[in-house]
Amino acid sequence: MLWFFFGLQGAREDDVKVALEVKNDEGLEKHRYFKINPYDYMKAEQYAEENNLALLGIYHSHPNQPALPSPDDKQFALPNISYLIISVSGKDILEPKCWQLDEEQIFQEQIIETLI
Repeated sequence: MLWFFFGLQGAREDDVKVALEVKNDEGLEKHRYFKINPYDYMKAEQYAEENNLALLGIYHSHPNQPALPSPDDKQFALPNISYLIISVSGKDILEPKCWQLDEEQIFQEQIIETLI
């Protein structure tokens, strides 16, 4: 699964308000990689603008792998975007972690807080 997540502009932008599923354009290895079509990314930016939201990040899973950014995650990462990576095994969620590139292009872990 692959999702964009959005928060309110001008407020605490780290508060996620909306999540929208996006098609994985990867092709044959969707279980190992994800690829976002540039048109879908533009639509997400447009959705954010039309709804007075900020595009905060992208969620994807790492099946049977740790919730750490892969080399491919780093290669295709965008600045100022958070990457929520969830380690899963079958239907079990093992570990969620959130990452963002710093000025030196090194992923830094972000704190995740959930409200129920």
